[in-house]
Amino acid sequence: MDKNVVFFSHIYPEEYLDYFRKLSNGPLSAPAISYYEESFITLFARIFPNMFVINHPFIPEHPKKSSSIFVKSFEFTLKNGISGKSIDYINWWKTHIIFRYSSMKKTINRYARKLGAIDIAVVSTYHDSKLIRILKRKNPKCKILFLLPDIPHFRLEKNQSPLHRVLIKKNIHDFNKNLSQVDLFLPISKHMIDYLNFDHNKSFVVEGVCCSNRNNNLFSKKRGGNKTIAYLGSLSKEYGVLTLIKAFISSDLKEYKLVLAGKGHLHDEIKRISLDNPNIIFKGFISREESILLQKQADLLVVPELPSNSYSKYSFHSKIFEYMQSRTPVLTYKYGGIPSDYYDYLFFIEENGNPINDLAASLKKTLEYGNEYLLATGDLAADFIKKKKSVDAIAKLLLAKMRRLNL
Repeated sequence: MDKNVVFFSHIYPEEYLDYFRKLSNGPLSAPAISYYEESFITLFARIFPNMFVINHPFIPEHPKKSSSIFVKSFEFTLKNGISGKSIDYINWWKTHIIFRYSSMKKTINRYARKLGAIDIAVVSTYHDSKLIRILKRKNPKCKILFLLPDIPHFRLEKNQSPLHRVLIKKNIHDFNKNLSQVDLFLPISKHMIDYLNFDHNKSFVVEGVCCSNRNNNLFSKKRGGNKTIAYLGSLSKEYGVLTLIKAFISSDLKEYKLVLAGKGHLHDEIKRISLDNPNIIFKGFISREESILLQKQADLLVVPELPSNSYSKYSFHSKIFEYMQSRTPVLTYKYGGIPSDYYDYLFFIEENGNPINDLAASLKKTLEYGNEYLLATGDLAADFIKKKKSVDAIAKLLLAKMRRLNL
């Protein structure tokens, strides 16, 4: 398909990881989004080998969270051979939004002058919904493919600052206004299509993309066998990490250790708890390589976020997709966003009205299945992801969908 295709991303190219870490004064702002988008870049590169990437990664705001007011521009080439350009902009407080999109417009204009109008644009995350309007104004015939791992409508919270709420409401306004301009909608869950009242015929649900070359170490059958239960993710109350800790303590699984890793506002509290409980190990923020190793060493990986959170129905936890590739069994709630074809490969938390007791009972029940059964289920889960969610498998289906829509 000889098209002029551009993917608008928020990734941290590997060759510039050190730069972004220094700029961020520590952990990266959105590694999950970067990982998610890199897999889709690999997917679309299979369909459009000459695709170009225009990148504007999420960076903490200066002066409080970033070491510099300037984010520099650079060119890069990913391991799959796709080339791209990361934009420069002034990263001063909330005004970074203005500077970011000003730089995006200039980069789009320069690209169009050099290589011609963009025929197909892949736009990712609700944060970039206003890009749709920019692209359509530049070329009304430009086809918009919109990746959506999350929606802004459930991001409003009572304890947010007035300015934060204003910005989220602006995101929602831009999102609602520009969604009608989308030619192919790629949400992470089918429930997003219904919630947003979007046309199912112009939608293609993708929970994630398994890139075998990138994830070879995830598919290793190596096991740690360390009597370990692990949670690796955001250390926030809404993600259920405190519930998991309390459930583990009450379950009295003395022969097991609970390993926790990640970043978030509960960091100090979890550290204090770990000091008082020798069976709870807190590692703080760790690298992706360390996370993969922990996943392989664990006997059970847990996703403890309560399904009562309004957005859990409309989303698919990226951690579930990642965990399943590790060949370690996964215990999670049966969220509405999980497709039924995943059910045979997951263990589910039974709900009886008491989250701590329910999770404690489910931990014990799952581990009682025995090591052989748990490992076999983990292997089946990884094989399912590798076969059904591979780049080749999804590219074939996606290309057929695009052809039906004349994209």
